[in-house]
This record gives sequence, C-alpha cells and structure tokens, in this order.
Amino acid sequence: MASIYNALHFELGIRNLDALAVNFHHVDDVLQNEARQVVADTAADTVSLAFLLCPKRTQFMADHIKAWFTASGLGFEVGWDATDFIEAGFAFYPYFVEFGTRFMSAQPSLGPAWDQLQQQFRERMSCALGAAVQRLNEGSL
Repeated sequence: MASIYNALHFELGIRNLDALAVNFHHVDDVLQNEARQVVADTAADTVSLAFLLCPKRTQFMADHIKAWFTASGLGFEVGWDATDFIEAGFAFYPYFVEFGTRFMSAQPSLGPAWDQLQQQFRERMSCALGAAVQRLNEGSL
C-alpha cells in the first residue's frame, strides 16, 4: 500500500507491477491480462468499500471517491481530487476526515478499505504469477 501526497490528490494506490512483469524472462499476454483484471477489480472494490466506510454527513466526500489507473493498467490509485472540492466551493478536507484534527476524531475510509482488500489482492496476484511460472516451466511461454 502506498499513501501518496500531492497538491491535487489524496489517494491510496498500487503501483509498479510493471517492474514485477519485467522480472519474468518472457511475460505472456495471459499474465498481463490477468494482472490488469486483478488491478481493475481491486480498484473497483476499493472505491466501493471506501464509499461505504466514508462519512456521509454531506455525502459529497463519499460521492467523489475516484480511481485512477496507470497507462499500463497495472497500477491504480483511489482517493479524492482537490479540483472536485474547489469547483464545488469547498476546501479540500479529506485529509482532516481521514486523519482527524485536534477537534475531531479520524474517520478513515481508504485505509480500512485497503486493510480489508489487500490480502485478496495479494492472493489473486500470487495465483496469476504462479500460473505464469508454471507455464514458463512447461515451456508454453
């Protein structure tokens, strides 16, 4: 899990699976397609679960959880885009909701969503990689 900070986003993401793919002598299309599917499914599940866990006092924050994908489709980020908040006339407040302030307890949604999904992600990716290794050993790559 990587929590990334920049001026326009607040997100959680999975990155650098491209490097994992390069480590195979020959990477077959099946592995790449399976990995992209695991990434896409995990991103969608993260958005859905974070939505359920997100505070809904105004509903705005929950309704603006987004997923972004790397160009290869082998990585994703889930979080909020400051532009959505600014254009709606709000301050970009997800940091304060996720981590709390001295006046308000934290009400996290991204971290708990990832905590629930990361094992499933790892297991699915491990199965896809194991199948690719088996194909490599059988000489079908």
